[in-house]
Amino acid sequence: MLCQWDTRNKYVVQYYKVLKELFPRISFKDGRFLRDIRLELSDFAREHPNMTYEQLVDSFGRPEDIVRDYLADQDFEYILACIKKKSIWKTCVAICLSAAIICSAIYVWFYYLAYRASRDSVIDQCVTELRIIESDDIEEGQ
Repeated sequence: MLCQWDTRNKYVVQYYKVLKELFPRISFKDGRFLRDIRLELSDFAREHPNMTYEQLVDSFGRPEDIVRDYLADQDFEYILACIKKKSIWKTCVAICLSAAIICSAIYVWFYYLAYRASRDSVIDQCVTELRIIESDDIEEGQ
């Protein structure tokens, strides 16, 4: 029977968060391992409601040690593949963000140029010239 993840104890949440952040990449296999640890932490928290972070470390070990032992049991090729995937993912995200920033800058530049062109083409003054024509000028024109 699976128990629910208990988030009432801040030390359990803190311990699990540190543990999860230490993994190089979370694959299906790593996710199962983390789920099992999370369930064990919930059971421990239910049995010891007033525990401290130090008691968690005494019972389970430091999060760094757990990750080190887990990775020591894994195949070297698996670890290398996880690190490569994470590196490729970071590179793709960096390239996409850079492209988005460059495209936004180009868009803003062309928008500014269009604004300047439209500002110069809009008539903002209207000059009205009134000429008084006298009757002598009308006769000379005929």
